[in-house]
Amino acid sequence: MKRVKQRLDPFWVISIIWGMTNQKKHSLEPVRVEDFCVRSYEIDSRGQVSIQSLCRYLGEIAGNHAEKLGASVGILRSKNLTWVLSRLHVRMKKYPYWGKSLTIETWPSGRENLYALRDFLIFSQEELIGTATTSWMVIDLARKKPVLLPEFVTAIPIPERPRAIDDPFEKLPGLKTIHSSRSFNVRLSDLDINQHVNFVNYIEWGVETVPTETWKDFRLEELEISYRAESRFGDRIISEAQEIDQQKRRIYLHRLQKEQDHRETAVLRTAWTRW
Repeated sequence: MKRVKQRLDPFWVISIIWGMTNQKKHSLEPVRVEDFCVRSYEIDSRGQVSIQSLCRYLGEIAGNHAEKLGASVGILRSKNLTWVLSRLHVRMKKYPYWGKSLTIETWPSGRENLYALRDFLIFSQEELIGTATTSWMVIDLARKKPVLLPEFVTAIPIPERPRAIDDPFEKLPGLKTIHSSRSFNVRLSDLDINQHVNFVNYIEWGVETVPTETWKDFRLEELEISYRAESRFGDRIISEAQEIDQQKRRIYLHRLQKEQDHRETAVLRTAWTRW
């Protein structure tokens, strides 16, 4: 009799592994847990938390945890350094509605050369609904170049738990053709403490090029972004997209670049599944 191979639900697998590791006797610190309530100004047209708001939650808890671990942006800036997000990879099974709460766990998950890794688990009423992983660099503010991770960063312990997403952060593919395009002016309100465009804005500008039909009939299931260069107030950003798959999921490649010199600021890959 021919055996049929079944594809395991990655969220189910992560839930099982997480449950097993959470039962260990020894402490899993340093791990931070925070609750977030979805506000009216954080939802999309369906009344669910938007991908932008969700990523802001990730940034918020990451910053709070870094402060508790003695590696906050404030501490780095006192040494003429700062954190810069290099990569972000998010997978979402569902999005909570307005007024609902979610719980996020985060922890330092590894170090690779110049990069510090941080992972996330996202829960709604104890159900694992999302996972994420990130890669960060420390930048010298004067030279605008990455430096080795400071000793007080490398001294932070890495909890013994599995990665939320086992992503080696390989290079994302580039566009071969352009199916849609939009442009955006960088406003003062788009800037972060480093006077660069906030990491969430690139995500917003990228997904804005997805066709209206996809937004209507599909949900964003997976997002990957690689940050390439900074953008500042007054820049004009061109956001372009290419659709590469229309079978089980709709998959898009995205490119954001400065209009004045065509320098890439970010590239993305998004995957959408039907509601």
